Amino acid sequence: ASRRAERSREAVERARHVLALRFDDVNSRRGLAAMLTDLGKIDEAADQYRKVLALDPFDQGSILRLAELLSANGRLEEARTMWDLARRAAPDEPDVYEREGRALLHANQKEAALAAYQQVPQKSRYWAQATYLAGLIHTEKQRYKEGENEFCKVADPKRATQTTPVFADRKFFSVRDLARLYGGDVSLSPSQ
Repeated sequence: ASRRAERSREAVERARHVLALRFDDVNSRRGLAAMLTDLGKIDEAADQYRKVLALDPFDQGSILRLAELLSANGRLEEARTMWDLARRAAPDEPDVYEREGRALLHANQKEAALAAYQQVPQKSRYWAQATYLAGLIHTEKQRYKEGENEFCKVADPKRATQTTPVFADRKFFSVRDLARLYGGDVSLSPSQ
């Protein structure tokens, strides 16, 4: 582990050397930000992502990574600003909402995560996962009917496409029943 850490520090120093010579090298700066994140140097990583965005304000990947980094480290107001920027920079990009929901869920901001998950459009490859997680959040908050409704959306064969095959089969009922058990409904009776 110490060898790997030493190699990581060496790689960071090499990237810094490259950037001292070519400050506008966006790819090297992005790589440096990722390495700093891996080393737990959050403020330095965020600073590098901001420098990337100063060079290329429409770098959607850096916007998203910075938003995720800020969310994961409890800097939610700054993160919200970045999520807003990500949606404005790519309004037709459905994955922004899923990534926002995942980051907010990781930051234990469940209601905010739920709101983001519910914005994931059905055409997104993440729609089934986001809808399922929305159901879990409802269930955890003891909103059982809303949770079951989310699970049923995922299992609806009319909504199932090439991107949502996982839950639209016999496995759905096991998932739903486990959610009901988790929520305290041990009867597993159909909802009224």
